[in-house]
Amino acid sequence: MIDAHAKGNVTDEAYGFSFSDYSPYNGWVTTKRAKQDYTSSYMKCTYVSKTNYSYTAWVVAADNSEFGIDVGSKKYVFLAGSERWMVNYVKEKGYSYARIEGMPNQNGYYKVSGVWSPDSV
Repeated sequence: MIDAHAKGNVTDEAYGFSFSDYSPYNGWVTTKRAKQDYTSSYMKCTYVSKTNYSYTAWVVAADNSEFGIDVGSKKYVFLAGSERWMVNYVKEKGYSYARIEGMPNQNGYYKVSGVWSPDSV
């Protein structure tokens, strides 16, 4: 019997990206976490170190490599205070783990942080 009230992996976990022109893709992914259902992932950006700066993020499948596996997920732009339920295809493509990758939308060095979860309510 399936519990209709069961939730996936919805606990918020902190993330932080440090973007830099001189260090591409260094630390621009979250940790790998179990993706337990077919719901959207969640990300909330609570801090951006430079005013009006943003980043783009998307959900990828995760295996044992440092980076994620592209599963055709939609990309989202985040400013400080933004939150998104991020459509993704991790479970549909047969994977059990997810992470979020990010990339800067402006040049120079800046930091962003917030919380994320692989599943949503």
